[in-house]
Amino acid sequence: MRHTFFRTMGIAAVSAAMIMGTAMPAFAVDAPTTSTRLTVKKALNKDADDYVPNETYTFQIAEGAADAAKAVIAGPVNAVRVNDAELGENGTFAIQAAPDSADIGKTSVAIGSAAVTFDTRMFTKPGIYRYTIDELGTDNQDEDYDDSVYTMDVYFTNDGAISNVVAYTETSEKAAEITFTNSIAGDGEKAHDDLTVLKRVEGNMGEKDRAFNFTVALKEGNGSYRLTVGNSSHTLSKEAPSVNLTLKDGESFTVYGLDSAARISAVEENLAGEGYKTVYYSNYEQKTQETGLTSDNGKAITAKTTITVENEKETDITTGIVREYTPFILMVVLAGAVAVVFFRRKKA
Repeated sequence: MRHTFFRTMGIAAVSAAMIMGTAMPAFAVDAPTTSTRLTVKKALNKDADDYVPNETYTFQIAEGAADAAKAVIAGPVNAVRVNDAELGENGTFAIQAAPDSADIGKTSVAIGSAAVTFDTRMFTKPGIYRYTIDELGTDNQDEDYDDSVYTMDVYFTNDGAISNVVAYTETSEKAAEITFTNSIAGDGEKAHDDLTVLKRVEGNMGEKDRAFNFTVALKEGNGSYRLTVGNSSHTLSKEAPSVNLTLKDGESFTVYGLDSAARISAVEENLAGEGYKTVYYSNYEQKTQETGLTSDNGKAITAKTTITVENEKETDITTGIVREYTPFILMVVLAGAVAVVFFRRKKA
C-alpha cells in the first residue's frame, strides 16, 4: 500500500510539474514589476514665472533588435496602441501641452501622459517582444529635449497573455513607467528669457510722482507670456495681445518666458507736446540707446535684460524767470522813473 501510495504521489507530482511548465512562460521573466501596459509621461522644467509653451510633443515607437538565443523578437509596431488608438504615421503618438495659470510658481510641470498597450493577436509566438521608444525633437531651438532612447520589452507567454511590460535605458532600471523631461529653464542657450522695462524721470521739471501711460503688446509669438507690474499680473497671448499700464519714476514691469519667436513692443504716450524728451536705453549707465521697443519694428527681446525708458524735462529756470517777468520789471522801472520825475517837478 505504501509503495502504491508513493508511486501515485510521484506520478501526480510529475503531472503537476508538466502542467505548470505549459502554463509558465517559455522564458525567464527578469523584470521587477508586473504590468500589462507602459505609462509614458511628459514633464517640463522651467522658471517659476514662465508658462508652459503651447506645444505638441511627439514620440516614436519602433521595432527593437531581435535576439533568438534569448527568445527576443522584434516587436510588430502594428500591435501597439496608445490611449486605445492606433499609432500615427511611422509609429508616432503625441502629448499636447498648453499654458495654464497653475504653471506659475512651479519649476517642474507634469504636462501629460499616455498609456501604451498591445493587441496580442499580432504576437505569433511566446517570447519577449522588443521595441524602442524615444521623443522626436523639433525645429524649436528654444527647448532642450530629452534625448533618451528606451528599450521596451513585452513578455508574452505561451498561454496567449502578457505577463509584464517594462522599459529601460542602459543606465536606468526596468520600470512600467518612464518620463521624458525637457527644459526651458535657467540661463542656457535654450532657456526662455525675461524683459524688464524700468521708468526714469529726469530734469528739473520732470514729474517724478506722475503715472506715465504705456501700451505693452505681443506683436508675434504663439505662446503665453506673463507680465507683472507692481502687485498685478497679466497674460500676453494671441487672444489678449496687449495691456495698458502706468509707471512712475523707479517703477517697472517684467514680461517672463520669452522665446525667440516673441516680439514685444512697449510704447509710452507721446509727451513731446509737454516738453518731454523720451529715450529708450538698453544700458542706462552708459546711455546706450535702444530702438527695439517701439511699435515700428517690434524687435524680439530674447536676452535677459532691462530696458530703461527715460523722460527728461529740463528748463533754464533763470532765463525762464527773466523772460516771464521782464514786462512787469520794465513796468516797475518805468513807474519808478515817472515817480522820480514827478516828485522832482513838485519840489521845484
